[in-house]
Amino acid sequence: MLEGTGSLRIGVDEVQVGPGDYATFPVGPAHSHQLLNKGDGPLRYLCLSTMLPTEVVGYPDSKKIGAMGYTATGKPMVRIMVREDSKVDYYGGEL
Repeated sequence: MLEGTGSLRIGVDEVQVGPGDYATFPVGPAHSHQLLNKGDGPLRYLCLSTMLPTEVVGYPDSKKIGAMGYTATGKPMVRIMVREDSKVDYYGGEL
């Protein structure tokens, strides 16, 4: 955190954060995270990622699933966002 104050949700827990604080997030639904500005001014922070070439992300609040695949240069090859309740049979449409 560089400037401002915020509320960081990690799973079901909520932590107040400010300048000098940092957080890391393990993989998995128990560690879903959200950062909200709770101050009167700007909230400035650095965000780093592993940028893995393949990623599947669950969004617990909106019940969506995102799947992304990237080339070695970072160009998207596949990017899809669906609702959790979208049901397609594995063999649907296959001959």
